[in-house]
Amino acid sequence: AVKTGLIPNSVALGGGGYAIVRGKPPVSKAAAADLLVRISLFGATHAARLRELDLNPVIAAGPTLYAVDWLLVLDE
Repeated sequence: AVKTGLIPNSVALGGGGYAIVRGKPPVSKAAAADLLVRISLFGATHAARLRELDLNPVIAAGPTLYAVDWLLVLDE
């Protein structure tokens, strides 16, 4: 089964360190780490059926990360 769509929710964490990108507002390293952990846990939980998971692009805005578009491919 192939599913695609926009993810309306974002990952938002207060506090933690912030990564600095020249000319852009600081980005939360904690939020980026949290997103990676959540994606990893999802993959581990659904490993038997998960064929692909693509989040592209992920946009960082200060303490918030937005997965703008996604593709999820599961075995039937």
